[in-house]
Amino acid sequence: MSSGSGLALVLSAALFVSGCGGGGDGEQAAETVQGEATQVAGGEKAGRGALEVELNEWDVIPAKDATQPGKVTFQARNTGSVPHALEVILTDVKAGAFPVKGGVAEVKGKKLADVGDIAGGASKQLSVILERGHYALICNLPGHYEAGMHSDFQVE
Repeated sequence: MSSGSGLALVLSAALFVSGCGGGGDGEQAAETVQGEATQVAGGEKAGRGALEVELNEWDVIPAKDATQPGKVTFQARNTGSVPHALEVILTDVKAGAFPVKGGVAEVKGKKLADVGDIAGGASKQLSVILERGHYALICNLPGHYEAGMHSDFQVE
């Protein structure tokens, strides 16, 4: 076994054993209840439908990288074997460029919502009103962001 693959194995094991607590201290405007989060801001706009987002070891993969403003329901599906989460952040910072402290991203921008932990093989929904701008979709469980679990998303 090469030292690189050994390190990856140790990192994966450490992440699995450590459990996955909540992400950073960013502003949160969502209420999470029984695995379904909904954010309502000053009256709903026309819906933009559902957007599938796959979470796996170690990626965040939205079905598309842009949508129009309005209500979007993120269908977060964990195809991995360890818990993951999905945060939606309105920011000018590229998704992979947040500073990291204590294994989690220090979010620069407005954290709109967090679906919470999703067990391996499970799914959760997150509905949020999106305005025009750049968004970062991240898993901010300890070590996951650093492992590459982030994606840029645009609302045009």
